[in-house]
Amino acid sequence: MKKQWIITGLLIALDQLIKAVIWNLAKDKHITLIPGILRFEPFQNTNLNWFASMANVVMPVFIMVIMQLLIAAGIVLFCKYQRYKSAKVNLWLDMGFCLALAGVSCSFIDVVFWGGSLDYIGLLDWFIFDMKDVFLNAGWISLVLWFYSKDYKASENNSITFKSWISNRCK
Repeated sequence: MKKQWIITGLLIALDQLIKAVIWNLAKDKHITLIPGILRFEPFQNTNLNWFASMANVVMPVFIMVIMQLLIAAGIVLFCKYQRYKSAKVNLWLDMGFCLALAGVSCSFIDVVFWGGSLDYIGLLDWFIFDMKDVFLNAGWISLVLWFYSKDYKASENNSITFKSWISNRCK
């Protein structure tokens, strides 16, 4: 899993580098890339997550940080458990791990250091998002595809439940 941790770190660095460049050089610029479809429109989203943004509610930072840490731990445990169960390395599982963990980590950094997400990609008239959101969505999709893969269905250690696996790891 060493390679996955490195890839995850690189994705986090890419997201944060893009945000730093935009913040320092282009935070007041608005550029239409494809009229009516795609635009560059930096926006500091202080609602802290997608659900809060849609409801226009400001979520407490403490609650968001706790949620992010729990989700990150869940992603790591889930992927380690799935790797234990499967004899083969699977692209969907590895991509899901890297992308989902990078997205949650970027969200954590956004909340703690930026005071919210610097969103900059406008899609249609729906919403503005950033690279972190792309990572999160692609990560969840990859993990769902893992469940439909032949490798998941052929997992060798199907008799090992998550509860028994975690209790063996904690001994």
